[in-house]
Amino acid sequence: MKIALVIPTYNEQANISQFISEVFVACRKAKIDATVIVVDDNSPDGTANIVGELKKKYSILLIKREGKLGIGTAYIAGFKRGFRDEF
Repeated sequence: MKIALVIPTYNEQANISQFISEVFVACRKAKIDATVIVVDDNSPDGTANIVGELKKKYSILLIKREGKLGIGTAYIAGFKRGFRDEF
């Protein structure tokens, strides 16, 4: 099974690494081929930079947005990207 997960972020520096790691551990155990789509709303704490580093290890797409545009539109942006791309 192949899936894409959308994760909106804003100031998640403290937990994003562990969260993404645990997502991929769970997916491996369940034999799920996953791509995580992180939608970051210009987090001032550097969340996007951490996700950029995690891209070297995991299947992650990072959408950086110009400002804090809200969780609803973040999900929409992630879903649009997920439906557009084949993983």
